[in-house]
Amino acid sequence: MMRKTGAALAALGLAAALAAGSAAMGSPPSYSTDPTNPTLVGSAPEGFGPYGDPKVTTEDCVTTTDREYSRTTPAVTHEETVVDEPEVWANFSPDHQQGPFTGPPSWPTDDRGTWHVHDQIPPGHEGPDGVYDRANEHSGNSDWFYRHAEVSHVVTVVDHEAYTEYVHTVEHSGDPCPTETPTPSVTPTPSETPTSSETPTSSSTSTPTSTPTDTPSSTPTPTDTPTEPSETPSAPARPADPAVPTAIDAGL
Repeated sequence: MMRKTGAALAALGLAAALAAGSAAMGSPPSYSTDPTNPTLVGSAPEGFGPYGDPKVTTEDCVTTTDREYSRTTPAVTHEETVVDEPEVWANFSPDHQQGPFTGPPSWPTDDRGTWHVHDQIPPGHEGPDGVYDRANEHSGNSDWFYRHAEVSHVVTVVDHEAYTEYVHTVEHSGDPCPTETPTPSVTPTPSETPTSSETPTSSSTSTPTSTPTDTPSSTPTPTDTPTEPSETPSAPARPADPAVPTAIDAGL
């Protein structure tokens, strides 16, 4: 047997009021209860606090900050009284056909009369459990009763288990790194007949004479490449053969 106490009724009333308020405001949003897979939101909802350290990464000059938040909703409970043994009160009616009754009667049955059981002990009859008597001023005899106080204990009943919700936000800062556009290299197209941008000098276009002169026609500058001498050196003169002595010279 279970019976709600006053505190339990008050808790139920508060819960009903909260439920009515929630119904008036609409159903609350539902977020992930898995910390490894939080719900992505634009900003932390009301009641959420930071959860863990932010995760900051940088890629391509853009910094990404991932922040996690959590909110714990406590369990909804109320207390109830569990009755182990109910309260009992009874009065005994003796069988007058058997003559004057001399007590006490036996509980829960007695052949000399009948027990009339009630579920509440009336005011003024509190006391230890068992059979007891009270003097009856009208009859001059004693009336017999039985009482047994309720035996119970209080338990906490969970209406909704506590749970924790998890969300996270992602923020980006910075601009992507600038992309460098390479300058294409221009490869000149070779022409079929190469041409010279310089005009040849008169010395390069003049026709050399058939016989070189003794004196070079021009004096080379230090930057010019030395030219070969115009004259070919002559071979050295051959010495005369020594005279062969004759017979006269010898005095013969």
